[in-house]
Formats: sequence, C-alpha cells, structure tokens
Amino acid sequence: TIPLFPRVAEHNGSFWYDLTNADWQAVNITADGWQVMDNPPILFNRYRHQSAQVIPQPGGDIHKILEYINLKENHTLFLCWLVCCFIPGIPHVMSIFYGEKGAAKSTACQILKRTIDPSALGVLTLVRDPRTLVITLQQHWFLPFDNVSHISDEISDTLCRAITGGSIQQRKLFTNAEDCIFTFQRCLALNGINNVADRPDLLDRSILIELQRIPDEARRELTTILSEFEQDLPLILGGIFDTLSQAMAIFPTVKLDKLPRMADFARWGYAVGEALGGYGEKFLAEYTANRDSQNIEALQSDV
Repeated sequence: TIPLFPRVAEHNGSFWYDLTNADWQAVNITADGWQVMDNPPILFNRYRHQSAQVIPQPGGDIHKILEYINLKENHTLFLCWLVCCFIPGIPHVMSIFYGEKGAAKSTACQILKRTIDPSALGVLTLVRDPRTLVITLQQHWFLPFDNVSHISDEISDTLCRAITGGSIQQRKLFTNAEDCIFTFQRCLALNGINNVADRPDLLDRSILIELQRIPDEARRELTTILSEFEQDLPLILGGIFDTLSQAMAIFPTVKLDKLPRMADFARWGYAVGEALGGYGEKFLAEYTANRDSQNIEALQSDV
C-alpha cells in the first residue's frame, strides 16, 4: 500500500508541500532551509478542483500578507497560525474571522485559500449534510467556510473531529452492513458577522480573529487587490517557508511550562513566533488572551 497525502506531508524528518503543477514539483522544507524538488519521494492526492501554486521566491516576506488581511489585533497569533497550516501531522486550531460588514472577511478567506491550498472553488459553503461535509473535508487541506450563520450540533462535532483527527464512520452507499472510516486532520477557517461557533468544544479548538471595517475612502476593487496579491504571493510563500524552516530548527528546544488543550499548536506556534523575530512569548500571550475571550463568548451564547 502506497500512502497518498493531501497537499502537505512529512517524510524522514522533513516537510513537503505539493505545488500541484504539471511538473509534479514539491517544496522540501527542513531545518536547514527549503528548495523546490522535481521528483519528491512521496505521492500526493490530486483533485480536479485543485489549482497550481506559484513557485515560492527565496528571501521572501511573510508580513506582506498583512497588507491584504484587515486584522484589528493579534497579528503575531495570526502569522503563527498561518505558518502552522503548512505543518503536517498535528491538530490545527480553526480560525474564526468575524467583524462588521465591509471588513472583507470573504476576501480574507479567499486570499488565505490561495496562499495555503489553491483551488478553483475559492471559499466553501458549510453544508448541513454530514456525509457531504466529510467528502469535502477529504478533498481539501485548508477549508475556509464563507458567510456561516449557524452551525448545528452534528456539524460542530464533525468539525471537531476534523481538527483533532478523530474518526468519522459512514455506511457505504448501496450496502447494508459495510462502512467507511474517515480519519483526517485538516486546517479550517470560517467567517461571519458574529462568532457562530457557540459550542465550547469547538471554541476550545479555535482562535477568534476580528477584522476591522474598511473605510469607504480606502475601499478598492477586488480585481485590483487580487492582482496585486498574485504579484506578492511568491514573496509571501517564500517568507512562510523561510519562517517554517527556522521554526523547525527551534522546535526541539521549546519547553512550555503549561500546555493548553491544543498543545501541539501551542508548541509549534511558540517556535514560529521565535522564528518571526523572538515573538514566542508574544504568541503565547495573544493565544492565552484569545482563549479567555472564547470563554466569554461561550457564556454569552448559552441561553
């Protein structure tokens, strides 16, 4: 049996990122640096909706993505989360983007999809049918759900399993007894006017990212923004891989006094924060404050 991987993978201590181009190239990231390889030693799943990624540019700048995401605060937490989306084999917290209308929440998710896991589909719709959701989860690495107004208990449970790697069991079509077992860990995001993840177990696996409204005098056409973003994407992607490579060198030395529930994300986030310029403690402070605000959200949503 030959395993197939969705977009990112780990092999012999290094990370791989599939560029999904016609040449079947992939990026190899190690603690010593990164490079684009023509013949990766592993196989990736490819689906019809997937788009080719640009070739990352060495000496890039991850901070350029902040020019396209209207963050109100938590810049370090956001950048650490973004880099962690390229790490395989760990539970990734779900980002919940919220803010008043005109904050470009859908545009932010579209840009993040293009950065992490490019697809012809762009942003996704959070369906109500768990079976359909499982198939969607299987075919994407990063899933940004757009304009979410409600999450049922059943869908919330499915998202929790998709974050932490729990198994999802479904009966095969046209059979009476046989079933399929789906086990995966995915990177998730959703956006809405308000925070719609009111279940404490889902909130515990999430971070809240508030976007600020764009003033009318600063508003620009979407085609212009996306065109400028495409020009900056090779630099942004190169900056992400530079940061991840440095974080891989730092990660073995990271020892945290207290570990939250998403312990793998916290430890990797600290390493990424240090790679960004010695911001490990700042990442922990923003993550802790974010979790405290989640408790307030859970209390406010409990009738």
